[in-house]
Amino acid sequence: MLLNSIGPASYQKIAALSAPVALTTLKYVELVKLLEKHLAPKKNVLVAQHQFLSKYQEDDQSISEYLTSLRAGVAECDFVVTSVCPCPVSVADLFLRAQFIRGIKDSSVREKLIQSCGRSFQEMVAEATACEASKVDARRISK
Repeated sequence: MLLNSIGPASYQKIAALSAPVALTTLKYVELVKLLEKHLAPKKNVLVAQHQFLSKYQEDDQSISEYLTSLRAGVAECDFVVTSVCPCPVSVADLFLRAQFIRGIKDSSVREKLIQSCGRSFQEMVAEATACEASKVDARRISK
């Protein structure tokens, strides 16, 4: 059914990907894996981690936009705990928090976040967002 519904161009593509094996001999799961591997190849984990750790807030980027780009990047990093950890925080959350603080462009906001090390990550995000909003409001008032 899959092969009949994908159209001639896609059929030719999957036939080339499976060559020299005939498409009719492959199971549905194998066909889907071939297509996934070709259409959405898995990113190299080391490259993804490097790109994540190299992200900094852009000049025209709000804290919310920066956090969204970090969250998108951390998903590809495969930060998985291989042993049982008694801490209630995942490794991905630890890296996300560290890179969030490290990449904030406004040093006064970064200083406030560093001072609030006992707070949760969500509280730190709320504080950073509030600081950014108050600075924007202050600029508007001064104009």
